Amino acid sequence: MILVSGASSFLGSEIIRQLLNRGEVIKGLYGPEEDVSHLFPNTANLTLYPCSLLDICTLCEVMEGVDAVFHGDLIFEYQPATFQHRMKYNVEGTANLVNAMLDNQVSKLIFFSSLSSLASQPGKPGNSSSLIEQNEWTTEQAQSILSAEREVWRGSEEGLQVSVVNAASIVVHSQKGFHLISQSLAELETGVVEIYPSKIYTIELTELVETALKIYYSDKYWGKRFLAIGQEQSNSEFYHELAEQNFIAYREKRMNKRSVFFKVLKDFLLSLLTGKIRTFRRTNGKRLLSQIEYQKSQFE
Repeated sequence: MILVSGASSFLGSEIIRQLLNRGEVIKGLYGPEEDVSHLFPNTANLTLYPCSLLDICTLCEVMEGVDAVFHGDLIFEYQPATFQHRMKYNVEGTANLVNAMLDNQVSKLIFFSSLSSLASQPGKPGNSSSLIEQNEWTTEQAQSILSAEREVWRGSEEGLQVSVVNAASIVVHSQKGFHLISQSLAELETGVVEIYPSKIYTIELTELVETALKIYYSDKYWGKRFLAIGQEQSNSEFYHELAEQNFIAYREKRMNKRSVFFKVLKDFLLSLLTGKIRTFRRTNGKRLLSQIEYQKSQFE
């Protein structure tokens, strides 16, 4: 039996869909306040549980009888959250999941991390053997996923079979929800798009899940890290292609150190005056102004 966290998310629901197609028996976790009745077919092979990863007691109960876990229930980059809540949910939630697995002798864990958690720097392309240490290019969002990833590797040291998939920005073909495409379309529709010198790395949702299943159904990929990258583009190329597909006219605003400084300042002042959640700090600007590159993992 396989447990999938974040069943209501685009990632979690696609994992469940592909696993059901393979005849697997699944337990899916979703937030107690969420409605998932419309997401899945009525099947005896799937049981859904309203359970937050912060609810360790319920989590341990649900974990009974499970053999493997697919975990991608994190607060990612485009989801609004305070730094404190993001850290608590991503790190404590992942720690709770790992501990529940250890307590119930669940053997296998595939963790969906982010490409941004690789603390790469310009001139040193990140790859599957990159050291994960926080540096001046590590954003707050990346810090939380980096810390969650450390909990996963801690579980590996305590007996779990673990594989970590550092995924590029997931391409979801929907205008709803908090993800790369929806946010980029919203920016395009303003008529002005900020263009940075950094690259945009993406991967199709179905391709990401297929990669994870390839890892799961093989004996030789455990204990390793994989960089899941489908495509890399410049900022300008990415927005041009998206605008053409959706028939949107826009103009580019080239960002530099000066314009980034004022954007960081504006974000800070808005937060100070209105209580708005900070979304653009100095590390965000520094990362976007840098040419940070990644090397896609190759399967043998």
